[in-house]
Amino acid sequence: MRTRCWYTELNYHAVQYPGEALMRNVKCRSKEGLSLTDIKTGIPVGAPVHFLVLMFLFFIVLPDRVIASDFNPKHLYEEVSQSIVAVTGSDSKYGKRSIGAGSIIHKDGLILTNAHIIFNKENKRPFKNLFIILKPDRVTGNLKNDTSRMYRSELLHYSRKLDLALMKIMSASVPLPRPINFADSTFVSIGDPVLAIGHPENGGLWSLTTGTISSKINNYQKIPGKNVFQTETSLNRGNSGGPLIDENGRLVGVNSMFSRISKDGLPVIGINFSIMSNVAVQWIRSLRLNIDFAQDQQIIRPSIIREASIVPVPEIRAEQSNVVPQSKTQEIPKTLKKNKPLKKDTFKLFENDLEKMMGAMRDKIKNKKIISKNK
Repeated sequence: MRTRCWYTELNYHAVQYPGEALMRNVKCRSKEGLSLTDIKTGIPVGAPVHFLVLMFLFFIVLPDRVIASDFNPKHLYEEVSQSIVAVTGSDSKYGKRSIGAGSIIHKDGLILTNAHIIFNKENKRPFKNLFIILKPDRVTGNLKNDTSRMYRSELLHYSRKLDLALMKIMSASVPLPRPINFADSTFVSIGDPVLAIGHPENGGLWSLTTGTISSKINNYQKIPGKNVFQTETSLNRGNSGGPLIDENGRLVGVNSMFSRISKDGLPVIGINFSIMSNVAVQWIRSLRLNIDFAQDQQIIRPSIIREASIVPVPEIRAEQSNVVPQSKTQEIPKTLKKNKPLKKDTFKLFENDLEKMMGAMRDKIKNKKIISKNK
């Protein structure tokens, strides 16, 4: 009859010459604590060394790797959400407005976002008035309080084909959180966990959604160099321009597009796209702004510039006609005009526009429900 052990003691007796078996005494106390059983087994002489190595790997190395790769959305949100901003633009006080997200990528106030956020679709030009909203210490759901840290910004460069834009906060005295780090998207694999932070329509500001990398698509929509991730991470209008973040809190993509309706009218769920971080880094470096990114040099092994998979970004002079071109040695442009304090009516208009947008969406949802019931 086999006795289950309450505890086990291992005693190793070393030998001095090769070939002889090492004796291992195993003292086993039963669960009831009634008796001790001594068992002697023979194992090869070299086994203790291998045993110690295996124990070292199991108890020392493996736990560190498990902890390093543990996906903790709550911890990641607390770590990087301050580096995410809201981006809004308009042409006049009562004109059309847009809202999206962006990432602080440099200590001097550089913001990376989508080009379609800062563009007026009606006149196909960048909005005249652009604002950046920094995240409050605590998001309460009160629109006035959550958007109180609003600052004017300027557009430096954009590429409509790649759907990328680079902005800068005009006020030099604004205290900024640390920039978000870029990851090398070459090392991102299908199935890797990711999360997104943004301002989805009909949702809360700085909302968190999670998912995984579903697929990799190069030259998306037949645009050279526009390599994207497909992800199941929920994205909606208002998430555009925000970051797709990996398990280490680094930017692996710029959220840009989503698909909701197929060509034949059927609904599509969980198909979202994010521009790979390597594409954004390559494009920004092509602007020759002479800046250093916040990157993890230990993880980014090959140089992004030398990667054969990234096609050089084509110059689109017509699109950048309204933006001051940057010379090869030019530093980040400094603000020429003083940052004027925002008027109270600016906040009111911003609140009213958001409330109208949300109200319109609610009405559409209600109407669809009523129609479906009548059917």
